[in-house]
Amino acid sequence: MTREEDHQDVLAFHHRPGAGPTPVVVELWSSTDTRGEYGGDYAVEVRLDGRRVGELTRAMSARYRSLVEVAGPVRCRGVIAYGSRGFRIDLRRPDVA
Repeated sequence: MTREEDHQDVLAFHHRPGAGPTPVVVELWSSTDTRGEYGGDYAVEVRLDGRRVGELTRAMSARYRSLVEVAGPVRCRGVIAYGSRGFRIDLRRPDVA
């Protein structure tokens, strides 16, 4: 996942301090890349409680595009953790195969 640095407030709100990594359920939505070299290209957006918290990388967006476009939004599990670069979500494979 990328662009988590833009959504630290949302991730911090959902993280339980002192409890270690916090399990969450997120949804994957069809979207577009927000900026950079691929700005405007297709991307899969990651939402937590309806709020954007990042997007899948270009390669992962391509991999899951058909699933998200056909079944979307797709739910998957994740874990919010805090490290040297701030909060991040480590995603697991979508629940829908």
